[in-house]
Amino acid sequence: MQRDIATFKTALQGMRYEEAFLPAVSVTNIESGRRNEHYGTEDEILQAIAKAIHEEYWAIVHAGFILQIDDPRLSTYDNVMPALSLAECRRGAEKRVEFVNLAIILVNGSSIWCSRALDIAGSLALGHTSFLKSFRPSGQCRR
Repeated sequence: MQRDIATFKTALQGMRYEEAFLPAVSVTNIESGRRNEHYGTEDEILQAIAKAIHEEYWAIVHAGFILQIDDPRLSTYDNVMPALSLAECRRGAEKRVEFVNLAIILVNGSSIWCSRALDIAGSLALGHTSFLKSFRPSGQCRR
């Protein structure tokens, strides 16, 4: 991450810009395709991922960039879990939003740009308002 940040800072030298952002993967995307071999519950693995990805989020924000959390997998939760009802999909997606919030909670007061995740959620069959109510980062959410 530090090398990516340094490369981005170098690329921005001499450029005129108001804000610069770096995207980062979400807890949900890291979770996908991983077998849980070490944790007792789904919540425990999600919490471990959230705590680990927090370091990347913190590095981006504390380097002076806006953190953009990309979560396209969240927007397709109903496709990934076709056996679940719409209500179960919503609960599963909302749970994952809670773990994204956990990952960013310690970046409090910094710039967090979550419009991409919210816009993706807006096109879902799962319903835009359920995600907007759930996705409440502790920092600044720009639209």
